[in-house]
Order: sequence, then C-alpha cells, then structure tokens
Amino acid sequence: MNKKISKTLLVLFIIYAIAFYILKYAFPEIFIEMLISPTVMKFANFVDSWIGYQHIFKLCTTILTLYLFVCSSCGRFKFKWYELLYILIGSILCRCCIEFAPDFYTHTSISIMFLLAYLCKGRLSYSVSSFIIHGYLSQLTFKIKGFETIILHYNLVNGLMLSLEVYMWLIVLALFFSLKESKNG
Repeated sequence: MNKKISKTLLVLFIIYAIAFYILKYAFPEIFIEMLISPTVMKFANFVDSWIGYQHIFKLCTTILTLYLFVCSSCGRFKFKWYELLYILIGSILCRCCIEFAPDFYTHTSISIMFLLAYLCKGRLSYSVSSFIIHGYLSQLTFKIKGFETIILHYNLVNGLMLSLEVYMWLIVLALFFSLKESKNG
C-alpha cells in the first residue's frame, strides 16, 4: 500500500474511532435507539432464530478478529494462502474451544493468537502491543456505560455493533505497524 494512502487511512481511522467513542459515551441514547431499530432487530432475530446462523456469525467475527490481530502483529495486510488457512483453522479451534471446553477458552484463544502471529512471521512487540490494546479496549467498550444492561433484547448483532470501535483500533494498529515496517524495510 502506498505510504501516503496508509498515513491518510491511519489518521482517518483514528479520528473516526475517537469520534465514535465520544459520540457513543456522550450520547448513549442515540446508540440505544440505533441498536433497537426495527431493521437491526429484524436481522438480530434472523441470526438468533437458528443455532447454525449463530455459529456462522460467531465464526465470521472470530475470523475477522484473528485476521486483524495477525495483520497488526505482522505489519501487513496481504498473506499467503497457507497463512490465511492458519487463520481459518485457528478461528475454528477457538470456536470449538468455546463450545466444548469453555473453561479453557481464554488460555486457548491467547495461545492461538500468538501462535498465528508466530506462524505468519509477526513481531513479538507488535503482537504484545496489539493484544494488550485489543484486550483493554474490549473491556472498556462494554464496561463504561453498561450497554448490555440497558438493552432489553441483547443479542449477537447488538454486541457486534457495540464493539465496532475495537475492530477500528485493530485496523489502526495494523496500519501503524505496516507504516513502521515500510520505514524499517
């Protein structure tokens, strides 16, 4: 990716993520209205109507999370086919662990995240930074206002919409580390 484009995207994503946080926590009623709008609720009911849709939705969000984590760990967005296969297998393992061994989920997902970063030749410092920032922002997203206690019909779609800025910050980290890699390399 061109350095100017990367820098511009980085600035835009930072501004957007900060604005999203400010609006979300300054005006929570707007987000609550958005989360319980008829269109969102219709899609949420569709996803929640069958367990298979729920598993597909959760797998897609796991793939997205692990892909963005590996992008930020490696400082690049393009991967070889076998590296993408690692991410897919890691995502499936994470989802299976949640379903069949929930007590070991945290340890397994952390291990898989760092194993994927290692297999895709990521830097340890980038991986640790991404993991810490992602973890704290994930907690911050749900704990500050307690949105999940305000929403009467909390579901998977609402949870994803509440945590969109966490994905934005992973993209910011990936852009930042890719710029850093292009300067070093």
